[in-house]
Amino acid sequence: MVTGSNWRFGGGPADTNHTRAIDLVWPEADVQETWLSTYTPSQTTQTELTVTDFARVEMLAKGQ
Repeated sequence: MVTGSNWRFGGGPADTNHTRAIDLVWPEADVQETWLSTYTPSQTTQTELTVTDFARVEMLAKGQ
């Protein structure tokens, strides 16, 4: 468990690519949770991570 600090939220796993998104409002159950947990944990340094190393959240449109 990672400890919170000025630029890091606490409570997440100790990997370098854990999402920094902490909350979304989504009407269907488990959609948000699935998006934010669908990634492979990595210990690669931040500067070496690529877009494919992070969880992906679909684009949201006004009124959705």
